[in-house]
Amino acid sequence: MGYFPLAPQVTKHPCSSLWAHFHVGASGASKPLGPLSSVRGIDLSVRSRAKAATGMIDVNFNNLTPLLPLPLSPSPPLWPPVSVVRSVVRDHLASSIMQSDERIPWGELPLERFVLAKWATLATDDPDQRRHQLAQQFTAIGHSGRVMHVARSFRAPDTDLPPQADWESILAPLRTDFQRQLASPSSFQPEGFTCFGIIWLRACYDEGTDGAHQRLLNELNEELALEVDQNILDDAALYDYGDDWRRIFEVVPERLFKETLDEMSEEMPTEVDARTTETYEARIREEKRNPDINAASDTKALSRATVKLHFWAVNNYLFVADRVAFETGKALLVFFDDCGRTVRQSRIRPELGGPFAGDWFEGIIHETEEFAEAEIGPEYLPGGSCGPPYPT
Repeated sequence: MGYFPLAPQVTKHPCSSLWAHFHVGASGASKPLGPLSSVRGIDLSVRSRAKAATGMIDVNFNNLTPLLPLPLSPSPPLWPPVSVVRSVVRDHLASSIMQSDERIPWGELPLERFVLAKWATLATDDPDQRRHQLAQQFTAIGHSGRVMHVARSFRAPDTDLPPQADWESILAPLRTDFQRQLASPSSFQPEGFTCFGIIWLRACYDEGTDGAHQRLLNELNEELALEVDQNILDDAALYDYGDDWRRIFEVVPERLFKETLDEMSEEMPTEVDARTTETYEARIREEKRNPDINAASDTKALSRATVKLHFWAVNNYLFVADRVAFETGKALLVFFDDCGRTVRQSRIRPELGGPFAGDWFEGIIHETEEFAEAEIGPEYLPGGSCGPPYPT
C-alpha cells in the first residue's frame, strides 16, 4: 500500500506542484513517485499545505470523487494501492491535456510583447536581424528587466507600438506555431496545472545519429525528467544548432525561464516575489563573501568554494543531446541563470534525469555529483562577468 506524505520542504522544483513520495515496507524507506503533475490530477494547494499541521491534507483529484483525506502518519491508510490511484487519475485526465489547435493571439506571449515594445528602437536594421537582436536582448536583460519592459508595454500609448495589423508579420518569423504553444503555460498541461517542465534539446543531427538519440530517449523517463513529452525538441529543420545550442533561448525563453505574461503584466512584483528576490540576492551576497572563493588556486578549488553561490545563481536547467552525448551515452546537463548564462554544466545518463528532478525539487542539487563536480561556465570563471574576484 502507498500513501502520499507532504514533501518536507519546497525550494527549487520543476513544477508548481509538490512531489509525491511512495513509502513502502516496515522500514519506511521512501522513493520518489514523481512530480504530482505526473501522477496527473493530484493538487496539493497552499490551503492543503496549511492543513499539514493537523495531520491531514486534501488531495484534489480534479473532478474525481470523493475528495480523499490522507493522514500524514507512519502507517499507510486503508485506501487503494498507489498504482491503482495513478492509473485512475491518468485515465481521467488524459483527455484534459490542453493541446489546443487554436492560435494564440499575437502579442500575448512575453517575448512577443517585448519585441513589439522595442521594435521601433532598431528601425534601421533588417527585420530578421532586428528580431534576432531583440530575442537575444530579451534573455540577456534578466528576469527583472523582462518584467519591467513587458509591464511598461501595457501602459504605453498605442502609438508606441507597431500597428496591430502589422503584429503577425513582425512576430510570425520568430518561431513556429508549435514553438509559440511551448511558450504558453496552458499548452500541453493537465487542467489546473501550469508546469512548463524541463527541455530536452537535440542539437546534433549528423548522419547516423538518429539511432544514438533514440537510445538516449529510451533510457529517459520523460514523465519524471521533463514533465511532458512535448518538451523533447527534436527537429533538424529547427534545432540543428551544433555547439551553438544556446540559440534555444531565442526561441522558447518563456518555457526555459518559466515566465508567463500574467506574472509579468504588473511592473511592481508581488509581495511573495519581492521577498523571494530579496532572499536570493541576500544569499548570493553572503556566498560571495566566502574567502575561499578569491583564494582558490585552481578550478577544482574554485568549484568547491562556489557550490553554494552557484546553487543560488541557477535559474533552471536543461538537457542537450549533442554529439558528445551520442558518443558517451551522457546528455549535457546545463545549469543557467536568469540571463541564460551557463553557471555550470556536466554530463548525466538519461536514466538519472528523473531522480535528478527530485533532487532539484528538494533543493539539494548542490549535493549531487552532477552539480558539485560540474564544469564552471565561462562567465562564472575568474574575470568573467559574474565571476571572482568578489569584493570582501
